[in-house]
Amino acid sequence: MKKLIFLIALSALLTLSILAQGTNKSRHTLYRSWISLNNSFLQREGILYEVNDSTITLKDLYLQTSSDKLSLEMINYRNIKDIYLRPRNSIWKCAVIGTVVGIGVGVIIGLTYEKEPNKIFSLDKKDVTLIDGSVLGLAGAGVGALLGSIKIRIPINSKIEKYKGSRGRLKSYSQLR
Repeated sequence: MKKLIFLIALSALLTLSILAQGTNKSRHTLYRSWISLNNSFLQREGILYEVNDSTITLKDLYLQTSSDKLSLEMINYRNIKDIYLRPRNSIWKCAVIGTVVGIGVGVIIGLTYEKEPNKIFSLDKKDVTLIDGSVLGLAGAGVGALLGSIKIRIPINSKIEKYKGSRGRLKSYSQLR
């Protein structure tokens, strides 16, 4: 049993180290952003495209026109109350990771299960592995989706000082750096 757990852990570590070698620096994470305005209850939503000296440019998520014409909206810092950011597709990515981790933990718990003698209702090791993997996989998906839905909040409150202080951080999240 210890040998099996050791082999699983070793293969996971080797896989992660191999995947770390092939990172592509040109690939950039897109951030969905929600900007709450001072004079409106509605929020502007889109991809954080560019951060300038006094404006933020959003690219529309839903209107994908031809590649030479982008649907952009510029918002002045004076109109911005808060900016919320989240990596695009992070909810389902975290849910998948949570599912895999939950199934893995359930399988490990099931494989370490010892059948108790003289019990009226006793399950085999395969049954416990299947039940634990299924239940913990579903729980992991829920926890992963909750963690993936967390948004980064950057308050601006129409103040140039706060905007300038957050501009470097916002540029690291924007599509054009």
